[in-house]
Amino acid sequence: MVDQTPMESAALYRAATAHTLKVLNGVRRDQLNDPTSSSEWNVRDLIMHCIGGQQFARGMLTGMPTGIEFGGIGTVKPVPDDVKAMSVEYQRSTAAVLETVDDVAAMERTIELPIATISGAEFLFTEFMDQLVHSWDLAIATGQDATLEPALAEAAHTLF
Repeated sequence: MVDQTPMESAALYRAATAHTLKVLNGVRRDQLNDPTSSSEWNVRDLIMHCIGGQQFARGMLTGMPTGIEFGGIGTVKPVPDDVKAMSVEYQRSTAAVLETVDDVAAMERTIELPIATISGAEFLFTEFMDQLVHSWDLAIATGQDATLEPALAEAAHTLF
């Protein structure tokens, strides 16, 4: 895992979630059942996973887990057929995560995941990468421009 300062992780996370929101806002309702690069998810499921990632992240960073499993799908009940409603929930969930980035305790918190035990700052970096990759998946699935900002792509590449 690449060491990231809380400020670096937060800046990357903000940029990736802004990019994801832009792509999400380009999704049409008639595309929600379209396939994605994952055989398990359609476009709706992918969006709900992006929302779930934010809900999961907030819980992990605050020490108050949400019940969403690692890699799970978010909770917007009922699952909407309204892209605008999903966009609003994505923005709300992202804002909730951003409330934690200036909290030293959240960034230093030890977070145990099935794949690793990492700090809150490192976890936020993985969330940056997850959102960036899924924004690309969503753009491809919905016929949008999938070009990623080179600096964001390079930062995500450092994880591997």
